[in-house]
Order: sequence, then C-alpha cells, then structure tokens
Amino acid sequence: MVFCGVNEKHFDKILFELRRKQIPVDYKAVLTPSNRKWSVLMLMLELTKEKNSFRQGN
Repeated sequence: MVFCGVNEKHFDKILFELRRKQIPVDYKAVLTPSNRKWSVLMLMLELTKEKNSFRQGN
C-alpha cells in the first residue's frame, strides 16, 4: 500500500483503522522525494529489506 498526499494525522487514523479491523497489509510506504522515481521492483526490494531488518531486531 503506497500513501501519497496524506497528512500525518489522517495517516495515523488510517493505520489505526487497519489495525482495529485486523486488515493485514504486509507492505506500507509513503511517497517521498527520495522514492518517487523508483520502479515497483525497487520499492518492493527496499520494503522487503526494511521488513527483514525489523524481524532481525536491527
């Protein structure tokens, strides 16, 4: 799930509702100036790398 143009308050509410309704979303990202030109493959590789580092406690 990629978020774009969502302010922080609204973003927090969306995440809260996803958790409350137990809707699993494996990958979440916010569009930034740094990642806006990435391909879907590049985005998924980065999200996977981040997810794996959280699992390892890094």
